[in-house]
Amino acid sequence: MTSGRTGLRPAWLALSVGLVLQAAAVGAAERLFVGVTEPVHDLDLSLPVDGIVEQVAVTEGEWVDKGNPLLALDSRIETLEVERRRLIVEDTSQLDSVRARKSTVASFLNTSRRLFNNSGAVSAEEVKRLELDFQEVTARERELIAQEAREKVEHEMARQRKAQRTLVAPISGVVTELNTDVGQRAGVGETVVRLVDPRYCHLTVNVEEKFARTLMMGADLRFEVQAGEKWVERNGRLLSVSPVADPASRLVRIRIGFDNRDGRIWPGVSGRIRLPE
Repeated sequence: MTSGRTGLRPAWLALSVGLVLQAAAVGAAERLFVGVTEPVHDLDLSLPVDGIVEQVAVTEGEWVDKGNPLLALDSRIETLEVERRRLIVEDTSQLDSVRARKSTVASFLNTSRRLFNNSGAVSAEEVKRLELDFQEVTARERELIAQEAREKVEHEMARQRKAQRTLVAPISGVVTELNTDVGQRAGVGETVVRLVDPRYCHLTVNVEEKFARTLMMGADLRFEVQAGEKWVERNGRLLSVSPVADPASRLVRIRIGFDNRDGRIWPGVSGRIRLPE
């Protein structure tokens, strides 16, 4: 199970609100607003089932690619169930036997019909009996075909239940938190791994409502982000403008996405943008 960190963290929220500057920055034509940077993908990962952790495949600070296993629960019972279902699916002896019988009955029925029509050497009752036998064996064949289909579904369900006991990375990113270890119990919905992709980020800023009205979705914006003791310039694109303003401050949240594949910016640091009056 995956949950994204859609809102600001408490510390970031305090920073974003506390550092919103409503004083003039450069001349009277611009206003400076300060916000905080966040990764676009910051995920708290959990498992849909509980169990004992059997293997931890990653360490904190490690980069993982999408689809890589992160940890696995004990799945010995699920493995046996998958094997049991596989053997059931592969056992087609009943269906093979019924199909062989159907072929034999069909041959006898065709022969009896010819003899009845041509010479009357076979009675109508015998033909009728063979027709009923053929209908019976055909119905049994359909029943076994449906049973085989159900068995395949049950086998796939067993495979999926086993797969749920392995947590895989839904995105590529860095393991920033690892909250379990081998031998511990992982509960349903409990965050066991936090996975962050710092390559793509957004700057979240609270701006006055009158400034938010001047912004257009998808617009290219230039801003600055803190990097150590310096402020570096970045280009980004306006991703969202909140449709509601805070009733107390009349501030509107905006988000500006930017490329951070060079790794120069550490998500969580401050950013600032100048908007024209």
